[in-house]
Amino acid sequence: MAHLVDIRKTTESGEPAEMPGRLFRGFGDDRQAEPVSDTLAIYAVERQHIEKVLKIFKGNRKKTAEALNISEKGLYLKIKEYGIVVG
Repeated sequence: MAHLVDIRKTTESGEPAEMPGRLFRGFGDDRQAEPVSDTLAIYAVERQHIEKVLKIFKGNRKKTAEALNISEKGLYLKIKEYGIVVG
């Protein structure tokens, strides 16, 4: 999903800021996973972004997938997962 939204934070000097918590799950280390509400917010942003790009390309899935740098199948699965209506 990194290709959809740049969530990096920077300080006033432009240096990368320390990111709170853990961004990904399932790595088996001792850090705590992010709160569920943060995860849901990321999915909401991803869904909105996909909908916006679909609108830009007037529902053309091939062009949308290319713009999002994902496969057409990947886009199809995201559309299905999020219940996005195309058309």
